[in-house]
Amino acid sequence: MINVNGEKVTGGEYRFYLGAMKQLIAAELSKESVDDVDWENDELEGKKAIDVAKERAYDDLVNCVVASAEAKKRGLVVSSDEKTAVWLNCELWFHL
Repeated sequence: MINVNGEKVTGGEYRFYLGAMKQLIAAELSKESVDDVDWENDELEGKKAIDVAKERAYDDLVNCVVASAEAKKRGLVVSSDEKTAVWLNCELWFHL
C-alpha cells in the first residue's frame, strides 16, 4: 500500500492501472494483445516495456488520486449513472 496526497492506495488499485497501461502499451507497440508483448525485452522510450508500464501506471494513479481529492474539495460527486457508464466502459476495454 502506498500513500498519495494523504490517501491510501491499495495494491489492487495499482494493479488495475498497470493492467490498463499494459493494454495501451501493447497497442503502442502494435501488438495484438498484452500476451504478445515481451515485457522484459521489448523497448519503449529506450526502456524495458514493463518499466515504462509501471512508471506510467504509477503516474496515472497519482494524477487520479490528486484529481479526485480536488473534486472532493470542490464538492463534485459522480452520479450512480456515471459510475455505471464508467464500469461498462471498463468491461469493454479490459474484457472483465
